[in-house]
Amino acid sequence: RRVAIVIDEFQHVVDRSDGFAAERQMRAAVQTHAHLAYVFAGSKTSLLSEMTSDPSRPFYRLGERLFLGAIPRPEFRTFLHDGIARDGFAADADAIEAILDAAEDVPYNVQRLAHACWNDLLYRGTAGAALTPGDVARVLERLVTRDDPFYTQTWNRLTSPQRQALLALVETGGRGLYSREVLRRARLPLSTMRTALGALVKTGVAREEESMGALRLRLEDPFFAAWIAAFVVGASPR
Repeated sequence: RRVAIVIDEFQHVVDRSDGFAAERQMRAAVQTHAHLAYVFAGSKTSLLSEMTSDPSRPFYRLGERLFLGAIPRPEFRTFLHDGIARDGFAADADAIEAILDAAEDVPYNVQRLAHACWNDLLYRGTAGAALTPGDVARVLERLVTRDDPFYTQTWNRLTSPQRQALLALVETGGRGLYSREVLRRARLPLSTMRTALGALVKTGVAREEESMGALRLRLEDPFFAAWIAAFVVGASPR
């Protein structure tokens, strides 16, 4: 029988061990299997790319590379609209868009915010009640307030330059972070900004997203931006 083994967040296997040794052992095992397929998945695409594009690495050009983008918004919009309508409620197009914008199309965050909005409609108990963008903003604020201890701990662990870099990331949407104007507003020299952003990626606060020749930094948890807007003075999140 043909069998597939899927190892998610595979970069942790490399990070938490002698990386090359683990890769060599895996490569040696994979080559002996005729009816067993492997899928090595992970959110750290830069690390996985290095594994398969570096000639010195055991996984160099092993198998096919597939990069998954965001779920297309038309499908997401239909799914959310139908789910809310199923219980006799309504949601205008702007409210659905507000959910997707706040969650930055990350499935977990979309599901969490949409479910909280549905619960809010259910709690109101008004037949035919409609979800509005204002409702979405109010529910999102409630969610991030509930998670305030977690976000506060994350914020307090950051150094001052890392906080400034994080505020710049939120303000710009993660683009053009090394431009002269962004560096001026953040009051950080280029070298310090690079170091601070690298630390945010390394600690899992942010992640790199490469597409169409451009690099963007995104928050691992998009709702962190809403918390910053609510509780950190001087932030202006997208």
